[in-house]
Amino acid sequence: MFPVTSSHQRNAYKVYCMAAELNAIGGTNYLGGLATTLVTAANIFQNLHNEQIAAAHLVIAYNNANSAGAGLSSLAMTTAARLVKHLQACTPRQLEQAELLLRCKLGRAKAYPQ
Repeated sequence: MFPVTSSHQRNAYKVYCMAAELNAIGGTNYLGGLATTLVTAANIFQNLHNEQIAAAHLVIAYNNANSAGAGLSSLAMTTAARLVKHLQACTPRQLEQAELLLRCKLGRAKAYPQ
């Protein structure tokens, strides 16, 4: 699909695809200024550390689940910790694989049979 020669190039393709998707759903069109307008807009995150970026990704996943009706906002923190206990026993690679599977199945708004 994409001639990828490095992880940096893979990330560039991923960002391009996300910008194209945002444009397709009526959001800001960054396609004409990927290295200028998009990068300038993204500079609001330039002072975040890797842990803060990882936390932001978690908040996005949480908000998406709640927006879809998962009802996570009603869970107590102790209940949430108990629910993920078994996942915490997985290796980082197993969690990456599980995330990839779920991203494939979730699509954007509903589960797609894949």
